[in-house]
Amino acid sequence: MFYYANNSKCTYYTDDKDSLNYPITITKLDSANRIISGTFNFLFTTQGCDTLRITDGRFDMKYTY
Repeated sequence: MFYYANNSKCTYYTDDKDSLNYPITITKLDSANRIISGTFNFLFTTQGCDTLRITDGRFDMKYTY
């Protein structure tokens, strides 16, 4: 997961499997229309930069089998 801050030399990224420990809650699973929805939150840290906190994140997406 990558995030580049505007007007900044800070780059936030993670490939750490521990990042998967942040909570993801599935709020809707519509198998007829193949839609999954949910909420999430997490934070990114980069030495010398502000901590990037994502709170009350939400996703809605179609999925395939």
